[in-house]
Amino acid sequence: VKISCGGFSSYFIRDDGEVFACGANSRGQLGVGKLRGRAKGPVRIKTLSGKKVTEVVCGFDHCFAISPRAVYGFGGNHFGQLGMGTTEDVKRP
Repeated sequence: VKISCGGFSSYFIRDDGEVFACGANSRGQLGVGKLRGRAKGPVRIKTLSGKKVTEVVCGFDHCFAISPRAVYGFGGNHFGQLGMGTTEDVKRP
């Protein structure tokens, strides 16, 4: 298991590459499809299922999940920090 932490959120990668998250979700940083609330316990990030994520790297309220074939950004993007050419928050990787 690997663990990464953001400002008020935590991420767990199992040995099989499945990713779970918990904590604050004010900007979609948990990657669960909404932009509010929180998760008091780990929830699976369904859109990363089967992607064999090897690492999650976090900023204060945004994350990048890295797999052998792609990089997935999600969460706060109010300054364009996800590098997607917009400033809209992203609620799913």
